[in-house]
Amino acid sequence: MVKKFIAIFCITVLTVFSACSKNKESVKESVEVSDLSLFLQVVQGVEEADSFYTVAEGCTKSVGVKQKISARRYVIGDTLFKESISYSGIVKVANQTYVSSGKYLLRESKKVSSVSDVEWEDTATDLGESEYLSRYGSVILGLNNYILNEQTVTGISLTKGDVYEFVVTADVVESTKHIVKEMRTNANSKEDPIFTSVKMTVKTTKSLEVISVKYECSYKIKIAVLGKVECSEDMTEYFYGFNQTESFPEQSFFNSFL
Repeated sequence: MVKKFIAIFCITVLTVFSACSKNKESVKESVEVSDLSLFLQVVQGVEEADSFYTVAEGCTKSVGVKQKISARRYVIGDTLFKESISYSGIVKVANQTYVSSGKYLLRESKKVSSVSDVEWEDTATDLGESEYLSRYGSVILGLNNYILNEQTVTGISLTKGDVYEFVVTADVVESTKHIVKEMRTNANSKEDPIFTSVKMTVKTTKSLEVISVKYECSYKIKIAVLGKVECSEDMTEYFYGFNQTESFPEQSFFNSFL
């Protein structure tokens, strides 16, 4: 089963890391090879899972505005359903995407009253693979929409107990090549955001099954109404139903467009 890395929503989402002010070589020296190897096993484990679903909540702050974020994601084989909702007094945006059987469907919102109250359009549009990837970077079938490997992880620490906790930092350019497209699209911006910090805290069981991922990031992005603004994000994504998830509530709606 082929799977690709993902994640979540710029001014609306998902996702994210802490800044590295050192040069790349000095940062790399801080990476414990054994901890990195274990973390990459976690990443691979999510990629290889038959199915799972996630629920994410948090917020983005910029120019004194707190943007609430809510997201869901279902992965069943090579099928992906993803919902992203972002709400504040200034920006109200939501969308659902569904990738299955060669279709790349987008369903937009009619009205967003809060992160828990959205009126959806009664139709979906097939964007096609090229346009979908241009807008969202990747089909997020793994841990998130960041590129995480031996080259992009710049720092890592591991605390072991009843729960394993990995604190990971990543290269602000190389790890974000997918997520910047998603963030640009969801912010309705003509320019990719520029990350200044990328950090995630990944909690797993002793058997390395993911429990949650806390995202903390800083970036700059140009928004039509506000111009170029500095943003900070704090969001946590919780993982459930590994190898047990078989459907999601909106599945019959989207299947009618396949």
